[in-house]
Amino acid sequence: MLFRLLLIGFLFLGQNVFAVAVEDLFEVEIIAKSQSREHRNAAIKEAMRIVLGRVMAGQNIFQDPVVQSALADAPRYVQQYQYALVPMAAGEADSSRLMRVLFDETALLELMKTSKLGIWNEIRPEMLVWLVVEQRGGRSLYRQGRSPEMDKALSAAAKRKGLPLLLPLMDLQDQQNISVKAVLSAHSEQLLKASERYDTPAVLAARVVHKKNCWLADWTLYFDQKISQWSSPCGTLFETMLNGMQGAYDKLSDFYVVKVGALEQGEVTLKIMGIKSIDDMTRVSDYLEGLSGIN
Repeated sequence: MLFRLLLIGFLFLGQNVFAVAVEDLFEVEIIAKSQSREHRNAAIKEAMRIVLGRVMAGQNIFQDPVVQSALADAPRYVQQYQYALVPMAAGEADSSRLMRVLFDETALLELMKTSKLGIWNEIRPEMLVWLVVEQRGGRSLYRQGRSPEMDKALSAAAKRKGLPLLLPLMDLQDQQNISVKAVLSAHSEQLLKASERYDTPAVLAARVVHKKNCWLADWTLYFDQKISQWSSPCGTLFETMLNGMQGAYDKLSDFYVVKVGALEQGEVTLKIMGIKSIDDMTRVSDYLEGLSGIN
C-alpha cells in the first residue's frame, strides 16, 4: 500500500528512530459471556472496537459513520475466531470463555479508507517509559521484573493500543543519571538527558500512586519538542495504565497518521541508504515484497 511505504520513508528520513513492526494489530483476545451467537457477536463487536482504537486516529473515532457501520456489521469482517477450551478463572460466569478474534485486515482497511479518519499502520516508533511508583508510603523507580502485577498491566495496556515500549535498563549508568526527583520534576533536562542513550523519539514519564482500593497517575509525554500532560482517575491498575497508553496513542498517532483517502494510488520512488552488499539488497527487496498491496 502506498500509505505504508510513505510512512516507512517518513519514519526513517533524517533521523535515527527505533521503529518496529507491531504484530497482531488485527487480532484480539476478549471474554465472551458464553458461546451463544448473541454473546459471540457482542464479543466480536467489542473486539473490533479495540482493533479500530489501535489503528484509527482522529477526534471521536467511534462517532465516525464508517466506523459505526463497521461495528454494526462486525462479524462480516472476522477472518477467524476460536474459544479457549477451559472456562474462565474465578470471578467469571461458568459459561464464559476467552475468545481470540482475528479480523480481515485487507477488508477492514478498504472500508476505513472511505472514512475521514487517519490510519496508523504497524511500523511504529518505540517509546521510552519512566515510572515512579508510590505505594506503602514510599517512592521508587519502576524496574521491569520487580512487580509482576505492574509488568502485566503495563504490557497489556501497551498491547491494547499497539504501542511498542522500551523500558530503561536501570543499570549503573541509569542509576547515576536518573532519580525519582528528576522524573517528577517540572524541569525535564535531566530526564531527557538520561533518555538520550535509548534514542527514542518519545519519552513517557509518570507518577503512579496506589491508594487503598485503586490506582491513579499523572502522565507527561515528551514528543516532537512538545510536552503533553494528563491524569488518570482512580481505577484498576490496568485501567490506569490504559489511560496512560491512550493519551500517548492520541499524541503519537496524530503525528504519524496517514489520511489514506488523500493519497493517490500509483508509483512511489524510495531512496534507501546503507546498501553495501547483495545480501542487504535482498533483505530490503524481500521486506518490501512482503508488504500487502505492494507490487
